[in-house]
Amino acid sequence: MDDNFVKDVGALARLEIKKMNYPQAGVIVSVERLSDGFIDVQPVVSKLGNDLTKADYPILRDVPVIFPSTASTSFQFPLNQGDGVLLIFTQHDSTNYINGTKDLHSPSMFSFLGLHHAVAIVGFNPYLESPHAANNYSTPFDNTSVNIVHNKKTDKEVRFSLNADGSMSLYSPSTVHVNSKDIVAECETITANCETITTTATTIEAPDAVVNTKDVIVNGLSVYENTTKHTHRYTDDGRPMVTDMPTTV
Repeated sequence: MDDNFVKDVGALARLEIKKMNYPQAGVIVSVERLSDGFIDVQPVVSKLGNDLTKADYPILRDVPVIFPSTASTSFQFPLNQGDGVLLIFTQHDSTNYINGTKDLHSPSMFSFLGLHHAVAIVGFNPYLESPHAANNYSTPFDNTSVNIVHNKKTDKEVRFSLNADGSMSLYSPSTVHVNSKDIVAECETITANCETITTTATTIEAPDAVVNTKDVIVNGLSVYENTTKHTHRYTDDGRPMVTDMPTTV
């Protein structure tokens, strides 16, 4: 076989391969359709031709963005202009799938690794924005824990951590709101270091065993002692007297 023929075929193959699109970095330029699952992305690394001429990519519109999500469960967080993503390009056109067709079907266009096949995976960022670096947070941070953090590097930073020692921690500079029919806490100790505890409950109940054997301390005073063993001084016709201790039923 002619060596020139082999070289020509190889060169043509490389030219065709370079026309295709492979995973690359991109930056979000618009989140206007994020509620529908789409973002606009600018690929940031220019394409180089065989003669090393540079060609910038256009902004890719309505790119589906991938979050961990199923029909019954979602993990969602906000995206903003300037966030980094990894662009990947599906082998065949996925328009019908994106529009809801999950059955076997033919692509609506027969292009291969085209720009309109783009899908974005969030979290591909420069190393200075590493989520593992403590200096990218305003509160104490341990990257050996599983951390969910919002409002990073602000005075509203909030964090939930599953720690390596088996403990869990929650930090919030504002209100922690829990809305539930029932809350069950099975523990040995509850410690509350706070200025005020407020409840709208009309009744606070506890099992008899706890009522009979435990106590509540308020401002250093025993509720049990002061409600079951206290007496009162008074006078009866000028004579000093002391009441009996309360009786229990």
